[in-house]
Parts: sequence; C-alpha cells; structure tokens
Amino acid sequence: MATSSYDDSSASDYTTTSLAASDSRTSDDSSSSSSEELPEELDQTFKGQDAARDAASSFALERGFAVRTPVRQSGRLKLTCSAKGCTWYTYFTGMSEVSCTSYDCRHTCTLSGRLDRSNALVDILVPRVRDNEMIKIKSFQKEMKRRGAEVGYSTAYRALTRAKHQVFGNEESFGRLASWLAKAQADDEGMEYDLETKDGQFFRAVVVFGAFKFGWCHRGMDALSIDACHLKGCHGGTLLAAVTKDANGGILPLGYAVVEGENSASWEYFLRFIRPALAIWDYTTIISDRMKGLDNVVKTVFPENPHGCCLLHLERNLASKFKCSREILSTFRSAALARSESSYERHMDAIRQVDVRMEKFLRDCEETWATTKFDGLRDRMTSTNISESFNSWILDERGMPIVTMLEFMRKKFMEVWNRRRSSAEDAVSNDNKRVPCRRPSKTIRNLCEAARYLNVTTSNRKKGIFEVSDRSSNLKITLNGGESKCTFSDPPCVFMVAASMKVKSCPLNLVPDCQCESQQLLVFQGTIPSVDCPSSTKAIFGVQKK
Repeated sequence: MATSSYDDSSASDYTTTSLAASDSRTSDDSSSSSSEELPEELDQTFKGQDAARDAASSFALERGFAVRTPVRQSGRLKLTCSAKGCTWYTYFTGMSEVSCTSYDCRHTCTLSGRLDRSNALVDILVPRVRDNEMIKIKSFQKEMKRRGAEVGYSTAYRALTRAKHQVFGNEESFGRLASWLAKAQADDEGMEYDLETKDGQFFRAVVVFGAFKFGWCHRGMDALSIDACHLKGCHGGTLLAAVTKDANGGILPLGYAVVEGENSASWEYFLRFIRPALAIWDYTTIISDRMKGLDNVVKTVFPENPHGCCLLHLERNLASKFKCSREILSTFRSAALARSESSYERHMDAIRQVDVRMEKFLRDCEETWATTKFDGLRDRMTSTNISESFNSWILDERGMPIVTMLEFMRKKFMEVWNRRRSSAEDAVSNDNKRVPCRRPSKTIRNLCEAARYLNVTTSNRKKGIFEVSDRSSNLKITLNGGESKCTFSDPPCVFMVAASMKVKSCPLNLVPDCQCESQQLLVFQGTIPSVDCPSSTKAIFGVQKK
C-alpha cells in the first residue's frame, strides 16, 4: 500500500481523498511496512501495546482528533481516526517491544466529523482540565473554531462535564464526603455540619463554618437572603444558601446545603439547621423569592421573623401574569419603596386605574413587599440580588463532583476572608480615628447633593429632633450620635443627611459603628479551616491518578 509522508501541515490539511482508493486497500496492505518516513512520535520502539496506544493517542490529540482501536490482538494493534469512514490509521506489531510498521496520515473526514463522537472531545479536554480546572466552554469553542471545527455549546458542555468527572472523580466523591467534613471540623472547632444518608447513600448535607458564625454575630445587619441554585453535575441536585452583605455590600455567606432538590422538605431541613447554628434573632428580616411552599416553611421555622419577597422576582411575575408596561412596573417600584401611607396609596391608585386585577393581586400580599406595610425594615434588603451574585460567583464549582465543589468553594472563602481582613487592618492601622467603610462613605457623598433639595425644620435642637419634608411626606429625624435614627430607614439615608447638614455636622458621622472598618475587621476575624488532602482525594487538586 502506498502511504503519504507525514508533516504537520498535512495533519491539519483536510483534503478529502476518494473513497474508491480506500476501498481498494487490502488487509495485506494494512500489515505491510510503510516505505515513507514516520513521524518522530511514532518512529520508536514501545514497551507494550498500551505504551504504543498512549503515544498514538497523544499524537492525535495534539492535532485535534481522537483515535479508536478496531484491532487489538496478540502481536497486532491498529488505531484509526474516531470519525466513521476516515482512512487515517496507524499499525503496530510486536508483543513486548512494539513498533509502528504502517501509517497513513490522510483524512477523508472533516475536523467537525472527527469530533462528532463525544469521546473525541472528552479526550481532548481531559489534559486541558488537568492544566486549568476552571476552563471555560466558550474559550474551548474558540480554540476548536481556530482549528476549523464548529463545536456546539451543548456538545462542549457535555464533553467538559465528562472530562471533569474523569479528572476529579464522580461517584467516589460522595464516599469521600464524610472524611472531608470531619477533617474540616478538626481544624475549625466552631464549624457545624450535618450529613444525611438514605438507604446507605448520600441524601443531604449542610455546612456552616465557624468564620460564618463569627461574621454574622459581628455584622450587625439583621437581614438574610435565602435562595437556591441547580448543580450542573451528572447527578444533579440543588445548592441552598443563606447570604447577607458585609459593610461594603460584599457577599457574606452564612451557610449552604447540598440537597436533592428545591422543595419544602429540603428548605425546612436547611433552615432548621442554620437557625440555632447562627443564633438568628427573632427580628431578623428574611428575604426570598416566591417559591411555592417556601413562605409556609419560613413561617414554621421563623414564626416571629418578618419575611419579605424579592422585588425583582415579583416584578417579573407581574410582567408575565398581567402583561403590564414598564411604566406600571416603575409605579409598582415606587409604591414598594414609598415611605408614607399617602405616597403608597397614590401609587396604588395609579395601578388600579390601569389594571384592577393587578391592584387586587398586590393588595393581597402587600405585607411582604411594601415598605409601609412591612413588619420589619425593607431598606435593609429589598431583593435577593446578593444571593444571585453568590450563585454566579460559584458558577464554575457547581459543575464539579460534590467534594471537589466544596473544596474549591472553601478555598474561595479563604481568599475572600484574608483579603477583606487585610483591607480592614490597613484602614484601621493607618488612621486611629473612626473610619467608615468605603460603601457607606460613598453613599453619604452621593446623598449630600439630593439632601439640598429637602426642607428641614428644627423641632428640638438640643435633643437633636428634626422634621424633614419632601414633596410627599414628613419624616421625623433624631440626631443623637450613634443613636441617630429615621422613621422608615436605616442610616445613612437622605433625610438624615439633610438634618445633619442643617446643624453643619459632618454627614460621615451618621455612619453607624457596624459600618466602620473596625467592625469590618471583627466580621472577618475568623479563619476558614484548612483541609489536609489524603491520597484518595488527590484528584481534587487536579493531580492525575496513576
């Protein structure tokens, strides 16, 4: 049989040869020695057929395709292109010492055709995942497009998921979970966790690190956002998380659970665990989406706590249910944030004139979304955006096996705690005075301009009592050092800034102690535990198993 000489350009050149020429080859030709020069990677003697196959597979993967083994017998090994009908092949002979005796570098397939088999993409992705566990699907698509192959997103996603399972392990990850949790708790005395099994198999798990509890106790913000997100591994599942904000508006996770799905039973399991673990107060505001059954679960586990719904989720429900315009949604937002009954009723009347059904729907649940009807303080947290940000933050980890996911999340938390602790230490050490955090300081400066247009009337200057008026309402403001407060809002707010400017006081003094750098330092004073990596979990860190 005539074979073509190998060079790099011919391996990447996708010229199609006739199928007739392929059909004319005989089995005797396939076993004859190649008269042309072999590529360096194949022109050597290998110790056994496995070594020869590995060398040929690596050779093929570097050129953007995978191989299969149609013939593997005693003394004979034939490897072909994974694309059906392609004429590319290499032929090895020998037992203990194996050498390549025949080779044809011509492809009768396109590069896209070579990647039709999912195994081909998996083989290409495995070494890339070992080098970079956070490899992006779109970056891989771009790489394959540069090679001349169009790989769909779904195809690349499935192949990447399988490649990650090969590198990090899959079912065996559940068997390592108990050991991982025990090792984490051994380094963190304040950590609490629960592992629940069903019929001898993993069912649910919840984790609350000691640093989470320490940060919550010193945060001083009694508002909590709870939300769920899907896990993208082959076993599915759902991650439930409780999150709040630090003084700079950053993500402050408080606990999370891996459960079978988002339902009332799983939510009750998670919430009943975190309530005593975090020592959640009765006046803590709980914010969530409008999932069916979640409202009843919150009322059962937190009967005394005010429970509000996310305004963004409610807006989407209104848009889909009543097909309302953006103007009406803007009116709803104004009604939700109104600080007086008169302003609230005025906006609700505007909604009633457009759609009576929508106004009735909102009236039935107004105690969960309207500031004037809410039992707690809606200003603390009006949506579950902080939870959505947390879900996006761990997007890459959500596609990994469970132990690998928890390990990479722990490392992320460790880096965040260290970075924010160092930032607070620098701010406190550079200035011994009271230093407000960046976020509230920026908010105060932005409010100063708006506060100039408010009318401030002094009620009792000695006691620091003022009345601040805008176009729709009058609010009572008390300025008394750290006890400064507003009728409807937490400091800092535009009404308190206006009163502070009236007495020519620095508005930054309105920032409460819980939003200063000294308190931020306490919030992140805890330490995320370190977990020793036993030999059975080396795959967690991308170390190839031998």
